[in-house]
Amino acid sequence: IDELGDKVIQAEEKGISPDNFEKHDDYMDAIREFKIDPERSKEISIEDKRMAGVNCLVSGIAEKSGINESAVGLVIKCLNKNEDFLKEFQVGMTKEFIANPNDDANLPEKHSKNIPLLGGECMITENHVISLQNDVGTSYQAYIDVQNELVAAYNELRDELAQSKFGKSYKDCNDDQKEAIRTYYPQKISEAEPKKYGGK
Repeated sequence: IDELGDKVIQAEEKGISPDNFEKHDDYMDAIREFKIDPERSKEISIEDKRMAGVNCLVSGIAEKSGINESAVGLVIKCLNKNEDFLKEFQVGMTKEFIANPNDDANLPEKHSKNIPLLGGECMITENHVISLQNDVGTSYQAYIDVQNELVAAYNELRDELAQSKFGKSYKDCNDDQKEAIRTYYPQKISEAEPKKYGGK
């Protein structure tokens, strides 16, 4: 969310804003292609980056779901003030990325895989990868907290699938059932080399 917010802020300064696009998806395509200025990034606070990132994500959700502007504002305020709520939101966004429930072209592509215990041919995002990268100055606890949120997203998806297919939690499944569920939702977290965003 912080990196997204950084792009949103810097893009706005260059005249790239949602007002220039008919659809939020088109705006997001431009944001993804936007190259940030590392020196400018140092001048923008984490709080401002986070707020801009959350604002951008929630605005996209509002457009797709029809949430009114006052409701969006309330959600943004809650996310900014409540750390636990923010973590829950991040887990939810990670789950959407992994599962791609609506077959969104901007999320990992689905393909068919035969998983007999789950009913045969299943459409899954097996080739997705979540890249975890941090600033060299990031504390170990902050790094672990983010990693835990990513793992929590996988755990929730696996539990939901276990309940749907076998009527029990993932931990209560037998080894064959667990293997089938892991095949459907393989945990793919890649740890990239840290970047130095600040300092000399």
